[in-house]
Amino acid sequence: MKKLLFVIDMQNDFIDGALGTKEAQAILPAVIEKVKTFDGDVIFTRDTHFDNYLDTQEGKKLPVPHCIKGTPGWELAPALEALRIEKNAPVFDKLTFGCKELPVSVNASLCAGVTPQSHENALEAMKMCQIHICQVNVYRGG
Repeated sequence: MKKLLFVIDMQNDFIDGALGTKEAQAILPAVIEKVKTFDGDVIFTRDTHFDNYLDTQEGKKLPVPHCIKGTPGWELAPALEALRIEKNAPVFDKLTFGCKELPVSVNASLCAGVTPQSHENALEAMKMCQIHICQVNVYRGG
């Protein structure tokens, strides 16, 4: 079985730029180490916006210009970019919240949590990340 590691949007603007946080700064060394030592393929994504960001739907809901293509904030953290080049790892520019080339959807009826409440909490968290949640009836026998 092929092992894949996805490094999602570890860009300067999300680390110490326009939308940076101390939490993102704190995890950066561990992310770098994980990429260095991962025994499998690594795939990177970059949140990608353009000069018209504030006129977009996202820009109206989050009026903080970030990850504008070609700016330093759009670039991956330097150590991660160096590793990406070294490993010849692909990078996907995401023009939407999700990555069209890497679609993610979850069938809520085919997963469960430790409790019904933890299941609902997980689904709500995924919705906040704009993961498509579908509900397909499952044959339960009988």
